[in-house]
Amino acid sequence: DKSSDYTDQQFDLRHTIPGTPGVDYPILSVVPQTSFVCNQRHEGYYADVESRCQAFRICAHTARSPQGFGFLCPNGTIFSQQKFVCDWYRNVNCDESERYYDMNRDNVVGDMQQMMERVRQM
Repeated sequence: DKSSDYTDQQFDLRHTIPGTPGVDYPILSVVPQTSFVCNQRHEGYYADVESRCQAFRICAHTARSPQGFGFLCPNGTIFSQQKFVCDWYRNVNCDESERYYDMNRDNVVGDMQQMMERVRQM
């Protein structure tokens, strides 16, 4: 039963991560469809604010995907636009993320292999 699996997961999260799952921090299992697009943005890493920053997007090599490559931070963490890493939700103000999008001007994404290696390190 999928609903009991979900409840068990929330119970486990409550005991391992401070706060209430789904309230204090998002608990997505897939990158959601949002209105985020890479058009007119520098290559780089972007917090997807509509996902409460659990999802982040990489705008590079995006000829076929206007939303960029989407990734999820692990439960309890969200993407820090200032640090370009997944950090504990209590350390990040998601609502301010768009203010820091221009930090990507100084960020080098690199080729596809470099990009994926950096994501693995997050």
